[in-house]
Amino acid sequence: VLLAFGVVELGDSLITVVRMGLIQVVPLGFGASVANQLLGQTDESVTESTFPRNLAVFGLGAAFVAFPVAPTEEIEIIAVHAGWPRLAALVVLSIGTVYLVLYELEFRGHGSRIERRSTAAHLGTSFVAYAVGAAISVVLLAAFGHFAGTTFAEWVAQTIVLSFLAAIGASAGEVVL
Repeated sequence: VLLAFGVVELGDSLITVVRMGLIQVVPLGFGASVANQLLGQTDESVTESTFPRNLAVFGLGAAFVAFPVAPTEEIEIIAVHAGWPRLAALVVLSIGTVYLVLYELEFRGHGSRIERRSTAAHLGTSFVAYAVGAAISVVLLAAFGHFAGTTFAEWVAQTIVLSFLAAIGASAGEVVL
């Protein structure tokens, strides 16, 4: 992810990459463990959500994760320096991460989410979660004034950057709730 955002490059030293990774991984790990302890249930008590409820859960998860980052300047800085090939790869990475969280990594409720559903349905749900995350990102970026005085291309780039976090939040919301 740090490579996708351009924070680290292929030529960076291993120590630099590890330090940058730890800065990101440690808080995420603490947050995941706390959420798991506070909101965790067993697989037996989890049933697959109906579609309208999924949208609300996706939206809540996306807003919860993206809201603290949306007012910062990092979104603009990353978007300006990313370039379109990297942003396109980030969209693919975002959808792939959503798919992994929902269907492959065997988080709580994994059995009920994969039961009697095709891979196409799983991918469709992953795209929907990403779309909800992107919509939440647009609303947050507009609310915090990131679109003022910028071009449409800059709007799209900023939305793609924040949508990565929002999509992870959307999928996490489904797993946690």
